[in-house]
Amino acid sequence: SGATAVEFAIVALPLFLFIFGTIEVGRLFWVSTVVGELAQMGARCIGLPEPSCSSDGVPNILQTTGFIQNSAATRAVLISAENVDVILNDSQCVGVGQFARVTVSKELITAIGTFNFSQSACHVLQPASS
Repeated sequence: SGATAVEFAIVALPLFLFIFGTIEVGRLFWVSTVVGELAQMGARCIGLPEPSCSSDGVPNILQTTGFIQNSAATRAVLISAENVDVILNDSQCVGVGQFARVTVSKELITAIGTFNFSQSACHVLQPASS
């Protein structure tokens, strides 16, 4: 009847706002978590050095950036190469050199605003294993 349609119209808008708001907040937490994980994974990958981030055991910044981008894509987050910063022999990590620092940033544009996420991680540079 007409009363049911009016009641639905009154309840539907707040219900849909709540549902979509919950989804957007979930996306914010998801992207924030993924950006932090990517920074940690990238620092570990280039610090060890794993084959995905090195060339003949020598740390490679371009390969590390590609590794981070591929890892992000598998988590449904697109990261451009400009948003990945890899620094070798960084003394800002713990005050001494021989550390790799990886910073990953992501701008997320949502219906409720624009959010910028940036995370850094450090890992000691290990010599290549023979």
